Amino acid sequence: MDRIREQEVTDRILGILERFVADKGEFDALSRGEPILKALTIDSLAVLQLVNELESTFNVRFDYDSIEMAFEDVRALAGFVSGQSGKVAG
Repeated sequence: MDRIREQEVTDRILGILERFVADKGEFDALSRGEPILKALTIDSLAVLQLVNELESTFNVRFDYDSIEMAFEDVRALAGFVSGQSGKVAG
């Protein structure tokens, strides 16, 4: 993936994640590369909403085996999304 596309995907992901953070400290932690599910203070319903938002926005699907790897940090999530985007028929 080229550098411009990678940054665009990362920026869009951060924009989505920003709606799920409780405070600026959580967002800063995500931006620094902290694990997503560790940095966010969200319940299981919010995790499902986050996954749904990402799937809708990027036309990707997460399965049980991919979530832990994809949500390692923002960079890993951007890589997953970029690799999967467009592969799933909408």
